[in-house]
Amino acid sequence: VGPDSAQMQRVIAHEETRQGNDAGAIGHYRKAIALNPKLPGIHFELAELLYASPDEKLKKEAEEEYLSALQENPKDEKTVRKLGEIDAAKGDTQKAFEGFSKAIQLEPTDSDAKLGLAKTLIEMNRLDKAQALLEDTVQQDPSNAIAHYRLATLYRKMGRMDDAKREVDLYKEYKDMKEKLRAL
Repeated sequence: VGPDSAQMQRVIAHEETRQGNDAGAIGHYRKAIALNPKLPGIHFELAELLYASPDEKLKKEAEEEYLSALQENPKDEKTVRKLGEIDAAKGDTQKAFEGFSKAIQLEPTDSDAKLGLAKTLIEMNRLDKAQALLEDTVQQDPSNAIAHYRLATLYRKMGRMDDAKREVDLYKEYKDMKEKLRAL
């Protein structure tokens, strides 16, 4: 009910985001944090908006917000995964491996964390572990087109051309299906 409360600033930020005014939303998230830096989830929400920005300066600020979110909730799996993605983008394979592994410990069914870890394992030339992870991911979510694509790439790298072709076909099938659904 407080028009100047952190919660109201969050609501305004959500509305600004919905209307495509990311700069306005960022300003309102910052006001909310200034009013209540302990508001659950606020640092993660701001970090997501900053990280999605094409502005490299804002992307760098996102990492600090993710770290703040993690201080608030060390068991926030999505934040841990996002930090793993940032480490992977920086080329820090070991930190990415640790981040994605921790995210999977916190949420064993997170296919995005599994895909990130599998990609990292491939970079570390630990192909058998990556294969097991990708196969588990497609078994858990058979319509995950990206998992099929990465598995096809891995099979090709391992010389398993028939398996690679099958996975490419599945990738195309699910990708086309998702595009048709999106169009509807």
